[in-house]
Amino acid sequence: MREHREAMAVEAEKRGEPTVPEYVFVDELGDPYHPAQLTRDLHSLQHRAGLAEITLHDLRHTAATIALLAGVHPKVVSERHGHAST
Repeated sequence: MREHREAMAVEAEKRGEPTVPEYVFVDELGDPYHPAQLTRDLHSLQHRAGLAEITLHDLRHTAATIALLAGVHPKVVSERHGHAST
């Protein structure tokens, strides 16, 4: 994440902006990605890779399931996903 933040600072400087965008991932103008665009991009990548289309939310559930199957404590998985309770 530090490396990504440093790269964002370089890009912001190239655009002549005094500060780094507050979002982790931004487009070439420094604006946050619109969720619909992320979904379109994800589905395009999935299609090119010959994979079934799944949503970002499905990926979130997949990540939680994989963590649980790997033995990560349910409380930790719950906290990582921002849930108030397990």
